[in-house]
Amino acid sequence: MFVAYGRHTQAGIEARRRREDREIPLSQPAPPPAPVEVDAPPATRLPDRPKVTPIRTPAMATRQMIAEVAELYGCTFSEVVSDKRQRNIVDARHAAIRAVRTANPHMSLPEIGRIFNRDHSTIFHSLKQPVRAPRRRS
Repeated sequence: MFVAYGRHTQAGIEARRRREDREIPLSQPAPPPAPVEVDAPPATRLPDRPKVTPIRTPAMATRQMIAEVAELYGCTFSEVVSDKRQRNIVDARHAAIRAVRTANPHMSLPEIGRIFNRDHSTIFHSLKQPVRAPRRRS
């Protein structure tokens, strides 16, 4: 036996009519909100702002971490995130990816990949690589 459900059955048509009756037609504008009066205190001089130290965001901390690993391997931040394939740069990149993942386990592989301008599968491959000792350029 076939039973039809949805908007073409009698129950569906009646439910739609009830919904339409409850809605406000678009031709009637909504009433304006009531104005709120606020008693403002007299103008006073604001106190001097305290000196604020810059906040270190996770992105800044991640970049700093990459820069420190790059320095350890004898290269720069820009070389680590570049597409260069020299052995010492690749080793630094793998170590930096592992350091970022260890420090931020909540970050997904695509998020880490965006930092290094890489695909998430490349980040996954990099995490599987063994850690090599830094070899400094002479």
